[in-house]
Amino acid sequence: MRDKPPREEPPRRPLRRDLPRPEGPFERLLKQRPERDPAPIIIGGTIAFLAIVIVLVFVFSSLLSGGDDNSSDSGQTIQVADGVSGRLIAMPGLPPGLAAASQYIEFEAEEAIPVTIALPLTINVSSDAVLGFYSLLDGRWERIAESQVMPSQEFASQGCLSSETTTGRGLVSCGNFAAVPVNLAVLQVLAQTYTVAASLPSGATLHADARPNIVSPRDFSPAPDGSVVGNASTVNTSDSVQHMPTIVGSSVDTAGIVDDILADETLRAVHVQEIVALVEDEGFDGIDLEYSAVDADLNGQFTAFVSSLTDALGQSGHRLSLTLPPPSDQRSAYDWEQLGVLADYIKVLPIADPISYWDNMPDGIARLTEDVPPQKILLVINPFSIETREVARAIGYQSAMVLASRAVVREPDNPDEIVPGATVLIVAESLDEDEGASPMAWDENAAAVAFTIGGTDRRRIYFENSYSVGFKLELVQAYGLGGVAVSDASAESDVANVWGRINELVITSTVSLNRPSETMLMPLWQAPGGGDLGAASGTNATWIAPSNGTYPIILIVSDGDRRFGQEISVVVNESDDPDASPLETFGPGTPTA
Repeated sequence: MRDKPPREEPPRRPLRRDLPRPEGPFERLLKQRPERDPAPIIIGGTIAFLAIVIVLVFVFSSLLSGGDDNSSDSGQTIQVADGVSGRLIAMPGLPPGLAAASQYIEFEAEEAIPVTIALPLTINVSSDAVLGFYSLLDGRWERIAESQVMPSQEFASQGCLSSETTTGRGLVSCGNFAAVPVNLAVLQVLAQTYTVAASLPSGATLHADARPNIVSPRDFSPAPDGSVVGNASTVNTSDSVQHMPTIVGSSVDTAGIVDDILADETLRAVHVQEIVALVEDEGFDGIDLEYSAVDADLNGQFTAFVSSLTDALGQSGHRLSLTLPPPSDQRSAYDWEQLGVLADYIKVLPIADPISYWDNMPDGIARLTEDVPPQKILLVINPFSIETREVARAIGYQSAMVLASRAVVREPDNPDEIVPGATVLIVAESLDEDEGASPMAWDENAAAVAFTIGGTDRRRIYFENSYSVGFKLELVQAYGLGGVAVSDASAESDVANVWGRINELVITSTVSLNRPSETMLMPLWQAPGGGDLGAASGTNATWIAPSNGTYPIILIVSDGDRRFGQEISVVVNESDDPDASPLETFGPGTPTA
């Protein structure tokens, strides 16, 4: 293994919300534009659109006329529209799963106005090419818009519309942007076949939507004498699915056992023999080792153990998978270069905290691909939501929804004052800002929907769902990884259904980057028993109590994927005021004689 120089702690990157970002249905992050009259935006956007149509397609085409080898590095700055300039520079380094399909341009713009941009393509576009607009943001490539391929003449005459000519040479790629991006290139996603591994709790059944190539029930654990304990689960899958159970050696109880086995040469040999015997006796296709907490001082012993196990399994044609933490600046027991040669698959466990995930995981994946063939790397997707307080821990999807949908009556303070006609203030306890909470919203730095519970129980909940998983799958695509591994693919567990996005990646070799709108995340209120709720949306509601009785009030919340409702009962008391009686009046007396 080559020695890596020690790394200085990198400066903490700026929040993504502070970086200029284009807006659109497939962008990674949203940069809010100032409120203004819409007419100037439309007119201004049209002017910029026309200018960029003419200049980007034709002026940059003239600069690129020297060839299609992406070698241009003129550094020349060109005024492409009023207040917008562009500069061609050399293409920065690309991850293994992406290839250049245009030149790389850095823009400067005085104003954030919507524009449509077309870049000339430098490749011969095939019918199965997957293209997208990418920006290099914070040192990492991110797809910010979809690509529409067409001839430049059509674009100049009709704009960015569908075209019958989408293959061949001499074409442009156009896209719509909420603002001129800081930099831009069209990149091609390199097609490949993805492997999908599904981990299961022992005895669990596979989710109906799961389409894995590998199934790994967590059935076994190491014993102090080097043997393997546990019983094999029966998993109903097709014959084409590989059965590679997991030996779990990462828990509080088993991590120390693994270290003791590795430290003793005799126990290591016994452990290898026991694993091989288990695989052969049970007819498994291979074995998965989750030895993710090995003492860093046992680096050499772990590599020697894996080498012996690989040799023994290989004699009978069985496979070995390793489930391990991502590389970091800390010392570890994992010689990635050697393990990349020895193992058939390396499953990379995620960092639990969603903010830390995006601060560190891309760098960890990038390092790993330097030592391990990317096709052997499977990114582990944890379908559980995450709760952060002192530490990050998993929380069930529905459990998180139950927390989000808690409602409580705040006014009047005295329940006895809830009488017919009374104004009742009902709040979403976990979402209302007056409760010290924060509403359900897309967290740009975590690439997930999140909310914060206030009060003494203050904690932040991040939902893992189809939206957040889509952005994680982008790492698989961008770094050309071999596929994904779902840490709990069971039908019984309280997790989000992430299989739609995973199956999309497998079938199309790409993934859509969407995020839920504010409207989708807006809480709703219902009063099916009666009473006026007014607007009936938002983190609080005002209910006008009807006649006395007990009434259900339902708070409905959504993470953008599904809606959940939780009901509270409000008692409307009889009014203490006596019933109103008609007032008898008498006319003036009749004069008598």
